[in-house]
Amino acid sequence: MFAVALAMLGDVHDAEDAVQDAMLTALIRIGDVRDPLAVGAWLRMIVRNNCRMKLRRVTTTALDAVPALLPHNVEMADPQAVLERHAERDRVWEALERLPHALRSVTMLRYFSTITRYDQIAALCGIPVGTVRSRLSDSRRRLSVSLLEADGLVRSGVTRLNDRRVHEARVAIMGLHAGTFHSELSRYWRADVQAVWANGRQFHGIEDIGRLLYPSMAEGVRFHLTSVVSSSTVAIWEMNIRKPLNSRTGCPPRTAWMLAYDDDQVATLRVFNATD
Repeated sequence: MFAVALAMLGDVHDAEDAVQDAMLTALIRIGDVRDPLAVGAWLRMIVRNNCRMKLRRVTTTALDAVPALLPHNVEMADPQAVLERHAERDRVWEALERLPHALRSVTMLRYFSTITRYDQIAALCGIPVGTVRSRLSDSRRRLSVSLLEADGLVRSGVTRLNDRRVHEARVAIMGLHAGTFHSELSRYWRADVQAVWANGRQFHGIEDIGRLLYPSMAEGVRFHLTSVVSSSTVAIWEMNIRKPLNSRTGCPPRTAWMLAYDDDQVATLRVFNATD
């Protein structure tokens, strides 16, 4: 597997990442293998697919990152197969919930958001790139063990939690656009929430964040939610930013907010702005 990855990518570290990603995928999809003699070819196929994605620089979403969880066409799918895939998805999220907070954050960014490059993850989390690598390596090891030990029971609470986090994100963005950011967020965010912006500037409290963003909103800048990924203690909002042609505000085209929860309220926020 490593030889295939190295031949395609030409970089040792990228090849190691591709193999580790492939092993996680293989552990999740091992039930798909019917012929033990075909395992070698099957593993190499997974590695090749991972390498092609890297070479195309395709940013991944939650479902893209774990091919086993891709839903079939609902009208054509066997109901039992659909249920099994939903169970697999919940097994993955149950395993993620058991990771320590620091490992969970980098794993969610790497596999379930578009902030997938190590330097981007490092910037958003405020840690060195080397720490990102070591945390992802530890996370893969723990997830592998956890998935192998999982009982496979469906956890509908995972879906309910993400639905709630999506609602919270939409309410926050609507409040930001309407100038009611503080009142809307007071139910979900701590009043003394600590925020670190992409430029390193720090803010304290919802009102402080609002004062930073309201001038841009007054000029017509708008956030458009594209993705929400969440666990019990971490949520990642990804948004496109649109501004009027005559706006003087220097806004990036995309932004990602990583929210950390304490007692089900947002306690800290870190912001990463994408420039490409």
